[in-house]
Amino acid sequence: MHSEVSISKLKNMNERAILIDIRDENLFNKGNIPNSINIPVYKLLSDPSFYLNQDDYYYIYCTNGISSLYTCKILIKSGYKVLNVTGGYRQWLIEK
Repeated sequence: MHSEVSISKLKNMNERAILIDIRDENLFNKGNIPNSINIPVYKLLSDPSFYLNQDDYYYIYCTNGISSLYTCKILIKSGYKVLNVTGGYRQWLIEK
């Protein structure tokens, strides 16, 4: 089972979200959601314990929410607390 959060809900969260952009570095450098960190999907999935702590919550996004959904499903099965940001960066551009 996976969990998701919309861009509008993400914007309204009071706690400091750890927001991870899993797109490649070139796309991240062209534009990203403010305060996000870039960990390309191939790096994140190759060694999640290097990048993530199982006690923290993470919000994962990609360009449109498809790759991040897949990534979240894998990470949840490995015991990580992650939420997919629905619509990804494209949705953020629409709602910003």
